Amino acid sequence: MLLTDFFLPGPAVDPQYLAVRDGERDYVQEARRFIDDMWSHCGEFLDSDLREKARDNFSGAFWELYLTFAFFANGVHLVPRKRRSPSKSGPDLLISEPRIWIEAVAPGPGVGADKVPDLMGTQGAYSVPDEQLKLRLRNAIEEKHDRLVAYEARKWVRPDEPVIVAVGGAGLGLLHGEREVPRIVRVAFPIGFEQIHIDVTTHQVVGRSHQYSPSIRKQSGEEVSTDLFVTPAYRRISALLYSPSDALNRPAFPGVDLVLVLNPHAAAPITPGSFHFMHEYRAEGDRVHYRQAGESW
Repeated sequence: MLLTDFFLPGPAVDPQYLAVRDGERDYVQEARRFIDDMWSHCGEFLDSDLREKARDNFSGAFWELYLTFAFFANGVHLVPRKRRSPSKSGPDLLISEPRIWIEAVAPGPGVGADKVPDLMGTQGAYSVPDEQLKLRLRNAIEEKHDRLVAYEARKWVRPDEPVIVAVGGAGLGLLHGEREVPRIVRVAFPIGFEQIHIDVTTHQVVGRSHQYSPSIRKQSGEEVSTDLFVTPAYRRISALLYSPSDALNRPAFPGVDLVLVLNPHAAAPITPGSFHFMHEYRAEGDRVHYRQAGESW
């Protein structure tokens, strides 16, 4: 167990880092204690320079730390960095038994015409930028998929070892409410908005379904696919994992916010229900099934 504090003195670029490190409000001090506690338990599983990286990218560092602690708190055994091979390269985390690698990423709001707008302080009603949010998730997953292929080529990850791409949503700005099917699922499978079927004679609801939505249209007109797990093209990714939590907005017990999406075409699949404490989605044929955290299939 490490005894050092997570936050470092001196200048920092990231305003969130400074706000949490130097804030005096009770809820900020509580968040700082929580982060220090996570680091004391889980620092050995993470990059030794994570504290330095946090000064420039706090949401990314928090996501790696929180993700690690969520596994740790739920009894998942991780391999310390110094016992890994390679110890300073490759995916961010390694579960020991069975061996499952985890590559973490916390995308920001992006730039340009498809940037996720900053709606903090917006008054009145506004539209949730669902398409922009999905584009940021999609881009982060694409980048990590390419990196996983490179890891395997370097023999850092064996072909038969599952890899989870864990995406944190804290860096996307204001917490945006999810619909009935989370965005991370709607990036992996072509699931659109829910439709309600009404009998035109009785005006009664007679059914529900979801629109077919295989792509997102960027402002430039380019179509970006949202069916990553429909074909074997992304088989190196065994599953996607997602949480919107940040340092100040998180559940009482770490891990209950995690959403796992299994890839039916994975080269190295993960057994459904392996992580009982997470919400889980998996596909069978043309149907996507959901298991609530703590329940069984």
